[in-house]
Amino acid sequence: MIHVASGLHYVRLLVEHQWNLVDYTAVIDFVFQPENMRRSSEDHLRILTHLKNREADEARKAMEAHVMRVAHLLRERWRG
Repeated sequence: MIHVASGLHYVRLLVEHQWNLVDYTAVIDFVFQPENMRRSSEDHLRILTHLKNREADEARKAMEAHVMRVAHLLRERWRG
């Protein structure tokens, strides 16, 4: 629940809305491919490190970058 820990209300809403829009079963095989999971794990570690170090601006930027990367993945999936 990193999106909640970030303290960014708009990111929390965006993530929750994003998952509500997608059919989880339709994207699970795509989103959870090993390469996508590796990148998400790296993103999450980066976000958590910034939060741990109390680097609010960097945590926000990392969270926004991660959310946008996943949004682009989902958009590619629905287009393809």
